Amino acid sequence: MNVYEFTISILTDSRGKTSRARALDELVWLRSRFVFPGGYEDARRILGSHNVVFLGGVPGSGRNTAAWMLLYGHYSGAEEFHELSSKDEDETRRFDPDRIGERELLLLDLSDAERRDWRGIQADLYPLIKSVREHAARLVVVLPRDGVRAEEFRADLDRYRVGITRPPIRQVLRRYLREGGIPGEEIDLSLPKLSAFLDGEPPARVVARFAQIVLEIRERSQREGEFAVWCESARTVMTETGEAVIRLLSRTHGWPQRALLLTTAMLHGAHADAVYHGAASLLDVTGHQENERMLLEREDLVTRLHGIDVKSDTSGRVWFTGVEYDSAIRAHFWRHVPELRVHLRDWVGETVSSDELDEEDRERLVQRFAEQCLHDKYRMKLAEAVRQWVASSANPHQLRAAAMALEKGLREKEHGRFFRKQVYEWSREDQLPARFIQMLVAMCREVIAVHHPDQAVVRLHHMARREHTTTTARDALVELVREKAQLHRLMLDRLNYQLAVEPEKKRRYPADIDLFLELAAPASLTDLRGRRRAPITETVVRGWLTGCWGAVFKCPPDLWSPRTRDWLVEASRDERHRGFLLDTLVEGGDQHMDVLSRLYTTARDLASTSPPEEQEDRTLLVKLVRRRIDTVIGIPGA
Repeated sequence: MNVYEFTISILTDSRGKTSRARALDELVWLRSRFVFPGGYEDARRILGSHNVVFLGGVPGSGRNTAAWMLLYGHYSGAEEFHELSSKDEDETRRFDPDRIGERELLLLDLSDAERRDWRGIQADLYPLIKSVREHAARLVVVLPRDGVRAEEFRADLDRYRVGITRPPIRQVLRRYLREGGIPGEEIDLSLPKLSAFLDGEPPARVVARFAQIVLEIRERSQREGEFAVWCESARTVMTETGEAVIRLLSRTHGWPQRALLLTTAMLHGAHADAVYHGAASLLDVTGHQENERMLLEREDLVTRLHGIDVKSDTSGRVWFTGVEYDSAIRAHFWRHVPELRVHLRDWVGETVSSDELDEEDRERLVQRFAEQCLHDKYRMKLAEAVRQWVASSANPHQLRAAAMALEKGLREKEHGRFFRKQVYEWSREDQLPARFIQMLVAMCREVIAVHHPDQAVVRLHHMARREHTTTTARDALVELVREKAQLHRLMLDRLNYQLAVEPEKKRRYPADIDLFLELAAPASLTDLRGRRRAPITETVVRGWLTGCWGAVFKCPPDLWSPRTRDWLVEASRDERHRGFLLDTLVEGGDQHMDVLSRLYTTARDLASTSPPEEQEDRTLLVKLVRRRIDTVIGIPGA
């Protein structure tokens, strides 16, 4: 099993669910807890009637969540979700209307856009909205965070604008608690302290965290009917855990005990033996010496764990006595001991290979390290860890850790764009190790392509150009492009730009010729595949094809002759698209007599060897090819 296949297996969970299926599960989970914000019904009505809606509202009003829920309301099981980008790294066009697929559910998040750019943005939205309607798609646009005033909207777009207000916060809490398993009759939101907390109008994310803590406390208590106690404990956790952890740290002296504290936080829920060995490894990685007292003079592990408020269950797994102590301790060391961060990365890379850990322990360890890195200041450290773990070793546990960490970064809403950009930068490097390329290919194919298929294509294209000993990127790219008509268009556009538009100013990649010949199969250009018209009938597509053929015809004929024969065979059979196919081929020859002569010879050979039932069409084909060649080279009367 190569690294690509290994990574694919990692991205498929124990239930056989792919990353795409899990992304859908997340929408289902969110829908079960979603409470309609103010303006939601108006937005739903406009989207249903006009295929597009613009969502405004103050930060924290839940516009992004509302946008996904509006789209999910139009999901029947067959549609694709697609998050549009304002402009990809290789592109110059904003909101490319050619990227829209049939019945796609589209989100365009402009929350980070500057309001001063809104006038230009509106002009670029017109062809996008037109394409959305032509393809029976649905588009939700999240407006800039700093707000767009009504007078800044063009009149013909303003009718699609809806302001979203925050959902009733008490309903949000009740929904989360009920979905977590607390019966509705046990939920009493009139409790004085709980009511005071909710009267402060906390953000929905804070309410969701509060509900999660209540549910964890309920699970730990294993007793029913103590809702008031659970809520009081949850408020204590939210307000006092930080101070409690600081007090715990103040009485934890010496690196051996602090190493045990941090290791327990990183391996929370693992077996005590794993924590013991992990703490010793952390001391070694950071250059600290273990206590040199004689073995039997040292405190036993139970005593040391008790000293940091840790207990073990009947299976020997260890847990902090306080809820959320583990996350608070991890955050404290990460933020306040900056010189530890590089050592922690190296330690995680070593520890995931420990025989003391099971797969669930390893996954939790990687996720916890990734969570510390998912901040604007630190996320590059996660990217560095991914590269180090996958490039420096063929160890399957480190490869697994790298894949899980990168998937975590790519799937995070706030940081996904950064990690997609990082994959883009990696994809353009010439000397990446083969195993790293294979892992990135799997991430593009199975993670990025879920909501950003066009960006996956761009990254796979760069890697396909640069791989030498394998065809993993090329094969994944061709497979992805063949799945969606709009991605096929995108690749033809990219190949034309690379091969035909000022090629002398760009680096030439032999893989582009091979990719064009693979993707220029005539059936893919004449098949409607649910579209109103075949690609070969579109002027812009024929322009791309002609440009590519012009570049390809400069290569040795043995390279391209089999594909031109395919085109001529298709032209003889397909009367509807015959003229488009022949015009494109002959114009690609561009008056190069050796090319045009070979095209004519190929058509003539087809006619001479055709079975009787195809003889008439093949004979006509020869005449049509000759007529078009005469026209191109300027023979009078052609």
